[in-house]
Amino acid sequence: MLFIFMTGCWDRIELEERGFVIGVAIDAVKEEEANEMEEEEEEDKPKGVQRFVVTYQFVIPDALSGGGGASSQGGGSTSTATFNISSVGDTMDSIATQLATRTSRTPYFQHLQMVIISEDVAKSELGFANVIDFFTRNQEMRRSIEVLIAKGEAKKVLEVMPPNEKLPVMYIRSITKNTDKTARMLPLSRVGDIEEHLLRSESFVIQRVKGLKTEVKVAGSAVFQGNKNNLVGFLNEEETEGLNFITEEVKRGLIKIQVQDNLVVYDIVNMKRQIRAEIQNNNKIQFTVAIDSEGMVGETFERLDFLDPHILRKLEIKVGEEIERLMMDTIKKVQHDYKKDVLGFGAYLKGNHYDTWKQVKDDWDSGENYFSQSKIKIETNVTIRRQGNVNKTEKRKEE
Repeated sequence: MLFIFMTGCWDRIELEERGFVIGVAIDAVKEEEANEMEEEEEEDKPKGVQRFVVTYQFVIPDALSGGGGASSQGGGSTSTATFNISSVGDTMDSIATQLATRTSRTPYFQHLQMVIISEDVAKSELGFANVIDFFTRNQEMRRSIEVLIAKGEAKKVLEVMPPNEKLPVMYIRSITKNTDKTARMLPLSRVGDIEEHLLRSESFVIQRVKGLKTEVKVAGSAVFQGNKNNLVGFLNEEETEGLNFITEEVKRGLIKIQVQDNLVVYDIVNMKRQIRAEIQNNNKIQFTVAIDSEGMVGETFERLDFLDPHILRKLEIKVGEEIERLMMDTIKKVQHDYKKDVLGFGAYLKGNHYDTWKQVKDDWDSGENYFSQSKIKIETNVTIRRQGNVNKTEKRKEE
């Protein structure tokens, strides 16, 4: 009788029979697209319900066996390492089920790396939350799946064929991790983190991506409001850089300043941020954000004597003013245009002034919107530790 309970492989599926899905792109349905695809029967379509076009990217394991990103004949990328299938439906679960009628291999989602959501879907109050619900509820999904918001169609991002990679999703995933090279990119946005924001009804930001012909660009950010869980707008690259300074997410980056008629580049090596709050009443909350940054001169078109401490100090002041400008542009956008706290000031009040937070939390960035009424002040302190390997690269004529 013990042999009855030892049949552990009764539900096994052979690896060669699985269809490994590594990327998903979700767009709002267009009628002309819907008519060209396999759909549910007409009587099964509820009226007035958000409908999606979902594109799945499958891996072809045999095409990866040769290794490398280029084809064996040299030049160009291998376009057969993946294939995409699109389906239309009103729920993510039903669309996933339809894949069984479109592909010979059973869809397998445990290797899913990335979900790309179009701005049209993200702007829908029900659409975005419903999409995230599917990826958090399904037992095959992992909470570490990355989420990006596409400027335009999400499907176009998955159709990009980079010349140096066989798998477009892995190419995009590598780009999203380059936050230690630039300050104009947000940290990774994962399904588990987004679910927590939705449950707490707090505003948040997600990485933005745009698909080009043979490449993608991951820069800027998408702003979501917590009370309705939908996209309200975007921050451009400079505004995202200012956001990263405020939220202390700058690892590396550069600041360009103008000295006379030429440019000098300051490379950020280290950055720290502190927040202070002065609370008179709920309508008069003042935050002070203090930035301390250390860096070096990365490039200069203006010939300066960097061994002169007075010249270095003038540069430090100019860099501090530029950082302050970036931060204030971001504050103006989110505080007065969007009126959504994606800067972390609400979290600061909750952790450091809880009595005040209890009074304002229900009307922080909605209702009375105390966030938009608060005053935010910036203080910067910049130190240039090194001027690079050389002091100058050419001799002036007067010298």
